Amino acid sequence: MVFDPKRARKASCRVWLALAALGTVLGCTRGGSRLEEPGSSSDASFADLGQPEGADLALVHGIEPGDSIVKHLLTLVSKQIHPVDRQAGAFRTLDKGLSATFWPQDVTVEVVSVRTGAPRRLRRGPVFGRGDFGMVFTASDVDTGAEFAAKVPIALREPFKMSQEDVMAEGRLTDAFATVKDPREAQAVLRFLVPTDMVQFPNKETFAVAIPGSRTLIGNVFFLMPKAYTDLQDVINAMCDPAVRDSDIVYHARLQLSYDLIRLVANLQRQGVVHGDFREANLLVMKDGRLFLADFGSMRKEGQKTHRGDSLTAHIKDEVMELGSVLTNLWGIELGYFLALEHSPNKPMETCGPPPPQYMVRLIKEFHSSWPAKPLLPVEALETPGAKQLVEEINSFLPLYKEETRT
Repeated sequence: MVFDPKRARKASCRVWLALAALGTVLGCTRGGSRLEEPGSSSDASFADLGQPEGADLALVHGIEPGDSIVKHLLTLVSKQIHPVDRQAGAFRTLDKGLSATFWPQDVTVEVVSVRTGAPRRLRRGPVFGRGDFGMVFTASDVDTGAEFAAKVPIALREPFKMSQEDVMAEGRLTDAFATVKDPREAQAVLRFLVPTDMVQFPNKETFAVAIPGSRTLIGNVFFLMPKAYTDLQDVINAMCDPAVRDSDIVYHARLQLSYDLIRLVANLQRQGVVHGDFREANLLVMKDGRLFLADFGSMRKEGQKTHRGDSLTAHIKDEVMELGSVLTNLWGIELGYFLALEHSPNKPMETCGPPPPQYMVRLIKEFHSSWPAKPLLPVEALETPGAKQLVEEINSFLPLYKEETRT
């Protein structure tokens, strides 16, 4: 069913007025339902978001109720979204290079799993993305029908070298995690888009092969992981479309995605690693609304640092600052104005759609400005009154999306 923001606005007032009758102070305002600054949040129910009482707040428990909010948003803005595999035309040169070295497009090949040694028959789709150290294409298992995003390492510039040891390490990323060692578990409870398998062409004499007529190297290892629908930057751009930017669904999705982002970085800290490239393009959104962190090629192990007073590195500082910047972009706030608020409280914030609630403003400002004196780490942030207010507000409108799912 397609989500109708007008219908949701009416339904949200009905639901929230019913809650108000039970003694919860909520607000239904003209132009859309908004919780005014929530009151006491000490009893905020994390269980409604799929988190058992007493559980680690950073961990994810399957597909959670809040994911349905983002799923409905994707339906609403589907015409503005550019699915990742639609971008294939921009990478024809790399696609031809992959065809000339290892794997022609639309051809079924037999490769071998590096993890298990078992053969697999895979069919390759087009290259649709490229980073500094790899390119990504679609692939499918011809025996099971499973679809993947597959990443292959590339060396695009001087010194045109590729270490087999370093490249293989990317396929064993979870070995560096403090507690979650299985890749499928890392996807399920951390929402880290790490490879579930890596495959190679057998009987190749060399690990890396140069594209004919070029010094660009392509490695003989292919990392397989679930295929995302789009990335967070594309979702942010779609939410700023004038047709939807003032709707309740956009406001609700921003709150849910804010909570998802804080949990992702909290999980990095719980696992004792620094991602090294935390930005919108590496935050991938599935069609079912789940948000994942991808591209761990720059990840470093930093030791588990989760409490104020630990010896924090500049890398962790940078990652928390990046979290603040991504949250700022998510809310459509022009960064310069946002950071000037503390010194110019009367200066208006430029926003795309409704501004963030004040508790969210305070959280974002702490990520931006708490260094180096009193660093607020996301693990700690999940326990703050602001995070509890965030959960409380998300819980208040979850019934709207449960209702839509049932119908």
